[in-house]
Amino acid sequence: MNKIASAHVGNNSLIATLCLPVVMALALVALILFAGACSDDTTAPEGLFPAQPDPESRNWLFTVYGHSADDVYAAGAKGAMFHYNGNLENSWTLMPVGTSKAITSIWDPGDGTLYATGHGGVILRKTGDSWTNMSSGTTRDLYGIGRFEGNIYACGFEGTLLKLNGSAWGGTPGLSWILDVARAPVDTIEFSLDVASLVTVNSFFIGGAYNDRNFIGEPVGMTGTRGGVWELADNSIFQVVPPPAPGEPFSVLPDWFLRPLSGEQIVDAEWMLTTTSDPADLSRNYLGTSEGWLFQLSDARGDTVWTKFYPSVTVNPGAGIQSIWLDAQGNVYMVTDEGEIVFQTVDYNFTNGTGSRTVLYSGPVALTGIWGTGQGTFYVVGYIDDYLMRCTHNPSSGYFNFVFVSVTFPAGKAMDPGLTVDKFGRPLY
Repeated sequence: MNKIASAHVGNNSLIATLCLPVVMALALVALILFAGACSDDTTAPEGLFPAQPDPESRNWLFTVYGHSADDVYAAGAKGAMFHYNGNLENSWTLMPVGTSKAITSIWDPGDGTLYATGHGGVILRKTGDSWTNMSSGTTRDLYGIGRFEGNIYACGFEGTLLKLNGSAWGGTPGLSWILDVARAPVDTIEFSLDVASLVTVNSFFIGGAYNDRNFIGEPVGMTGTRGGVWELADNSIFQVVPPPAPGEPFSVLPDWFLRPLSGEQIVDAEWMLTTTSDPADLSRNYLGTSEGWLFQLSDARGDTVWTKFYPSVTVNPGAGIQSIWLDAQGNVYMVTDEGEIVFQTVDYNFTNGTGSRTVLYSGPVALTGIWGTGQGTFYVVGYIDDYLMRCTHNPSSGYFNFVFVSVTFPAGKAMDPGLTVDKFGRPLY
């Protein structure tokens, strides 16, 4: 019965190529930026999120996703989109996608189509052998895409929320109520004004962060936000209590409900960073936060709630879980801002002493994306210039190995070391 352990594994000679001349510089950049990256957008308004600078991009990948072992995609800065077709040489081909803006997420709805979101309102769709640009109707950075309650949504900066209707994207603004643990309304917020950002789409919820009105101090950047999950309001079940006087709060029916994820915020900013999504099996829905907490969806109270795993996955309370992948057995793989690949068995329970959580890999820079084929092989991307990782793991024996695979980015500028925004264009602390 392991609780938490570190796996000491052999690596490949390619790591020497990466680490000797490059890693010290990357580590210094990571320390300066914590999780800095690239954005060439200047669309953020004045206020809580000041106008973003125009930094120059590094050759970093932010997301990886695939249909199968011989059909995998990785994307990131400069509009780079790479494809792996299962070849034995582990070579990835750069695909033209018609944008030089950072690509932040890739998603497969299960019908043979792929979608990708990016900075500046970029939404891409792949049908057949090519990617095409879709009109999103926004210039705000988009961070996530997925299926929520049967419909496809894309989400992003300042509560941007788009719904796909046929082949057209349209905005879905609306009034949201904050519910307490007893599902009683305690406040109202509006997406465009009160939501700092929406980041991830799950079958049951849309996750992000909203501005904390109880925060004391100057809410600069991400400071002064709280994580929450949004669900569509069901007003046939949840009836409005008549307001005590005209104009009082909750006098109209909401479009959305918001639930704060937890009441244990220990830093001045909290975000929902990533989710897995399975509409048929609650136990395969996980959520990772910017504070390094892992949650699993359950119906322990008779409705869908997120339950927290202890302890936190990351050591630094300001370091998050950037991406999660589940294998066929339900084992959990995570990558973090601290540069770790963390493996958690499906039966892990720290309180009961069952299962295990193991650090498979610990590197010098933040990792941002993970996706696997279900055959003991998975891919990891992050702030590794011109490389991604191909990993092999056997949960039964504990064997783990990895190699760095080089990719050739399109031509572009070198990154300005003075960034004040993270890799998705969100301001740093």
